[in-house]
Amino acid sequence: LFGRLDLATAPRIPTLVFTGEHDNITTPRYCREVAAALPDAVYTTIRRADHLFHLHQFRAVAGLLESFLLGRTLEQVSGCTPMEYFRRVRDTAATGRIPTTDGRLGAPAHGDPAIGSAVALAGGRA
Repeated sequence: LFGRLDLATAPRIPTLVFTGEHDNITTPRYCREVAAALPDAVYTTIRRADHLFHLHQFRAVAGLLESFLLGRTLEQVSGCTPMEYFRRVRDTAATGRIPTTDGRLGAPAHGDPAIGSAVALAGGRA
């Protein structure tokens, strides 16, 4: 409908991407693709909510935003599906480690350096 979203020059700041798990307008699939294209993103959905997730699950949305903005752990926020962390593979070049699903650095990075610009889904899959 709106074409491809070019996030190649997106700012390198932590970004929270979420939607309602039953949203058929801004779908979970689309939001996950946006998160995967960002340099430093976390993705989740709000359980038992559609496009009006902020009305259906106000406490979950408020808790998620509060935790994200205050730098608290997001895994403790109720009403959300498990967090999915996305990081650029090139960010791991300096550390030699690949982010895990909880955002911490995990296993040593191996493979072709040409993958450096690819986006790694947490767990090291490019």
